[in-house]
Amino acid sequence: MYSGDDGLTIPVLAIGGAGVVSVASHIIGNQMQEMITKFKNGHVQEAAAEHRRLLPIMKALFMAPNPTPVKAALNMQGVQVGDVRLPMIPLNEEEKSALQKVLPINTLV
Repeated sequence: MYSGDDGLTIPVLAIGGAGVVSVASHIIGNQMQEMITKFKNGHVQEAAAEHRRLLPIMKALFMAPNPTPVKAALNMQGVQVGDVRLPMIPLNEEEKSALQKVLPINTLV
């Protein structure tokens, strides 16, 4: 079983899951991989701490329907992927500001 929700990665692993189909990995892929590796290597407390640290990013990437926030985050990180197409709408300025506050600096570029 794989988690389809980044925020449930550690809980799913804890009940025997194999991994995650991750949206957040577009932004924090290395950190997600490190968290999962720590868990699978028996470093559960470290993995849980990493999960708690990454959770605000994971939540922010779902503040609006997917893929709107992840596209905005990629654009902010210097990976120009353009905006969403109708009927979806881009994040508003308040949402962009909230997303920018939780994004790690220079994770992609």
